[in-house]
Amino acid sequence: MIIIKGDDKTQDVSSYEMDPPIVRIIYKVYSKTYPYHLNDILLACNFMD
Repeated sequence: MIIIKGDDKTQDVSSYEMDPPIVRIIYKVYSKTYPYHLNDILLACNFMD
């Protein structure tokens, strides 16, 4: 799950790259990389699947 600024963007994100304090997000629809501050991102993984 990828939450960006409080909105679930999991289905919209193609990939991400961590470079603290910046997280670079690449959306499926755009070819541009969008930088976000680490405080604006929540990455949650389900290790049970």
